[in-house]
Amino acid sequence: MSLASWRSNVQTLVASVTALAGVPVYDFVRHVTDENEIKTLLVASGRMHFWCVTGGQSDTIKVKRLIGCDQADYTFDVHGYYALKDADASEKAFLDIAEAVFEKLRATKHQAGDIGSGPPQWNEHDWRMLSGVLTHHARISFPVRAQLP
Repeated sequence: MSLASWRSNVQTLVASVTALAGVPVYDFVRHVTDENEIKTLLVASGRMHFWCVTGGQSDTIKVKRLIGCDQADYTFDVHGYYALKDADASEKAFLDIAEAVFEKLRATKHQAGDIGSGPPQWNEHDWRMLSGVLTHHARISFPVRAQLP
């Protein structure tokens, strides 16, 4: 399975989290340039809230030969963004959502022949300014091992 196929699979897995119903989940980092793109691409239910799956740093892609076949170890980073609003206790809501994403990844064991994944690592919880909006941010790394053709 290719890197693109795995990225798509991880995106589909994240999008299947019940807490993300109606929230956009992308298989790349969206770079918006105007207010209309923000509203169209990054907002769900009136709040900036979206997730994206990206490949990890290039040094996390390792190929090794095991028993006559090559395997690649990929690491995907799953990023979540959620507009901060103190009056809504948005931090608690976002942490609950991020935990649901983490648990979905943790509970999933991809198996198809000799490929597999996991366990995830919750690497960051911080705040980011995106297009003038202060957001909660989480980064969860998710390793995948794939047999190469």
